[in-house]
Amino acid sequence: MKKLLSLIFALLMIASCVTSVSASDSGFSDVEDGRWSASSISYSVSAGYMNGVGGGRFDPEGSLTRAMVATVLWRREGSPAPTAPDGFTDVPAGEWYTDAVAWAKETGVVKGLTETTFGPDELITREQLSTMLFRFSSGAPVPVPGSADLRSFPDCEKVSDWAEESLGWAVAAGLIKGTDGGRLAPGDGATREQFAAIVTRFDAREKEEISSVIDAAVEEIADGAENMLRSYMDEALNNGAQLFGSDDGILLIGLFEAGRYGIIEEFLDFAEAHSELPNTHPDGVWAGAAGYVFAEMYEITGEKRYLDLCEEILAVIRSVPTDVEGEIEYGRAGDEKTTDNVYVDGTGLCGIFLGRYAALTNDAEIGELARLQIRNYLKHGVIKKFGYAYHGYNAVEGKTGGDLAWGRGTGWLMLAMGSVVRFCGDEELNAECVDFIAKTLKMKRSDGMFGTFLNDKSLPPDTSATGLIMWGYLKAAEGGASGLTDASVGKTALSSLGFVKDGAVYGASGVSGGWHVYSSEYDLNTHLGQGATLAFLASYLRTLN
Repeated sequence: MKKLLSLIFALLMIASCVTSVSASDSGFSDVEDGRWSASSISYSVSAGYMNGVGGGRFDPEGSLTRAMVATVLWRREGSPAPTAPDGFTDVPAGEWYTDAVAWAKETGVVKGLTETTFGPDELITREQLSTMLFRFSSGAPVPVPGSADLRSFPDCEKVSDWAEESLGWAVAAGLIKGTDGGRLAPGDGATREQFAAIVTRFDAREKEEISSVIDAAVEEIADGAENMLRSYMDEALNNGAQLFGSDDGILLIGLFEAGRYGIIEEFLDFAEAHSELPNTHPDGVWAGAAGYVFAEMYEITGEKRYLDLCEEILAVIRSVPTDVEGEIEYGRAGDEKTTDNVYVDGTGLCGIFLGRYAALTNDAEIGELARLQIRNYLKHGVIKKFGYAYHGYNAVEGKTGGDLAWGRGTGWLMLAMGSVVRFCGDEELNAECVDFIAKTLKMKRSDGMFGTFLNDKSLPPDTSATGLIMWGYLKAAEGGASGLTDASVGKTALSSLGFVKDGAVYGASGVSGGWHVYSSEYDLNTHLGQGATLAFLASYLRTLN
């Protein structure tokens, strides 16, 4: 993302007045323990920003090129696909930096050495780096400091005209205080380890800034979710609304992630107090979202009533028909469906519960049932070449159906992946999930959000799709899924906050009217948008703290 923290970054390192950071095992033979940059190198590599140079080496003192800088900034944005070629004659197709340079030109981060050349292999200078970083940071939601007067530096006349603003910005932000002798040294170069430290500090400061913004927002959104859930209970009592559905289930997940355990207890108290009503009992696989929360609550409280309800939900899920490969079907009475149809909604709602329950009870058979849901959907419901999931499939007829790359449908599947990878995944399945999640993350819009259909980024963002997908990603990453990183998660979080007003989350697409029918309304404050956004933001906030 165009990050909040340009402020600590760049030339602090380049100015060769770098502060020390604690050492850690970097895994590179040329980065010894105790080296000032060791932990920064470890971080930048583990985050997916930088790579080694081969042979188990990082080359910390190696020179930094223009292509390297563009690539690191591109990776921090989530490696988005550029929409057009860069137009530079010295940037061949198929190089490791080709897409990065095209993205950097498209977004205005670079403008080239000339109109037709970029100079990918040229060593980057301090003034070039400050300019790239200044442009990269210009879209941040925190005001960029004003420009300082550079005339106090003895070599100010060496600053290129095009770099005066960016270097002035860096000085005003406290990033450049001069090298030995108080010089700007605008033409000096930088090393790979210096840039690794820049990225590390940039992220650390950004997390601090974002955390303060999200913290207050989560409390407001949680208040709104509590009010929604109480209204839902009133509807169940007065109008026969079904408890333990996907809507209230996603609200419960959000409230659990926000630490609002009291309202969850109140919800269960309500269900027990009105147990004579048929709509206060689990009825179908859509109870899985609530079941996930009750399993978590049992882990925390040890109250048997949570475990009893989990067992009731498990019995309901076991009573649902399965297809020929054991995949649990999804459908309510009256739905348009044929025998052996599997829906992404049901896969997600079953999987999220079964994965958590299997870990809670150490039940190997339930764990395998949870893994089966995801394994079969990846086998039958996803186009392997693109990583797109259909709404459903028919295992008997070998047909996929419904809309392709439905955003919220992908979110349902990600619920199951997050739970199973975290609690009961196996090495092979986890690798498949990581591949699917990584492809999904590349379907973000330029604002970091996901739309109603992931393969059409011209559609408005959908808060329900975004929240579900990002929650699943965070849970899978929390479970230690190897190589799973999203450098632009902060951008997605901040963009999500743009849809919050007085604690209410808007911007969710409408409720499905059938397998092929989705509302195009995006100005709704729905249970799914509220709960999914809360679940994502509250989970992300914990990673920042």
